[in-house]
Amino acid sequence: MVTMLTQNTREKVISLLERLISYNTVSDQSVLPMATFLAESAENMGFSVHTFETSAQKTNIIAQIGPQEDGVVFCGHMDVVPVDGQSWNTNPFKAHIEAKKVYGRGSCDMKGFFASTMVALNDLPLHQLKKGISLIWTHDEEIGCLGAEALVSQVKESDLVFPKTMLIGEPTELRICRMHGGHITLDVEIQGVPAHSSKPHLGCNSIEILGELIMALRQFQITLAEQPSPHPEMKCAHSLINLATVEGGTAVNILPERTKLRLGMRPMPGHSSKDMITKVEEILFSINKRFPQANLSSVLIQEAPPMVTPRGTLLEQHLNNILSTSSTIGVPFATDGGRLTDLGFTPLICGPGSIEQAHKANEFVSMNQLFESVELNRNLLQNWCF
Repeated sequence: MVTMLTQNTREKVISLLERLISYNTVSDQSVLPMATFLAESAENMGFSVHTFETSAQKTNIIAQIGPQEDGVVFCGHMDVVPVDGQSWNTNPFKAHIEAKKVYGRGSCDMKGFFASTMVALNDLPLHQLKKGISLIWTHDEEIGCLGAEALVSQVKESDLVFPKTMLIGEPTELRICRMHGGHITLDVEIQGVPAHSSKPHLGCNSIEILGELIMALRQFQITLAEQPSPHPEMKCAHSLINLATVEGGTAVNILPERTKLRLGMRPMPGHSSKDMITKVEEILFSINKRFPQANLSSVLIQEAPPMVTPRGTLLEQHLNNILSTSSTIGVPFATDGGRLTDLGFTPLICGPGSIEQAHKANEFVSMNQLFESVELNRNLLQNWCF
């Protein structure tokens, strides 16, 4: 895609991205400074802004302009993943430009899309709109799409009307994605019986029971690997289990009484989140029967479902025309799209940057991708809403 952006527009999008990166919106921090800046920027362009607070430090933002019965929704998450333990060459919250790349936490995932969208909007005569534009900016996508989950309930209780077409700007290298995997967080607690380590027959070692559980989950993962997603775009990706964190034990001479395992599970399109959770519960029940002194239980912490948008939507046709392509892809990671379909949206994912750069030290987005995203968003809006 060849961009025709002026030098002034290129400087604007770089400058805006630099500012957005400067906001530390790691999920355990406040999102309000960035949300306030985005809300004020939208208001200055004539948008009506609605804020939906979920806590003292968290809010979702909806900005609307034009008749909302038809049009397009741009959606993204304001939060970013932590930088703790990562070896950055520069300050992750101060944009660094080198070799036609913008480095910084969130540059790729996904503040580059915010910058390209806002600059594209600023270049358009919004007073001439024939169809509506909505912006939905969420919080806490990175820890389970919690902002989107809250927003679904908040919007259902409001009188807001939206276009049903949605573009989510997660990093896809500007390829059109119509499906993605989900994500489930499940905590498993193993209650054993403490005893002196010289008398193990008097107790039940919860970490040993964890070993049984890990072997059973490993077998479940092998089974999942034999059942790839039925959708060709997923390229045989199969559902996944990640043994994420373990806590347990108190002293070297005490049989561990309690052990906790946090599981991350990723159901792929065509597979059921409910079925994966049910299978884990069946495994826990089986181990409970084999080791009656132990008690295994689970708590669902978070669930973001997979997303599948039908082929051939009008948005897909518009994007194909602009990008001169005819193909779509599927991705294994989750987005807010799986949750926001509960509001009747038909999302597609298409944004600047590569997921391979996300969540890593020295995260970056290339300037070319950033400029192409401005051009894409501007052309889409011109073709759709004017």
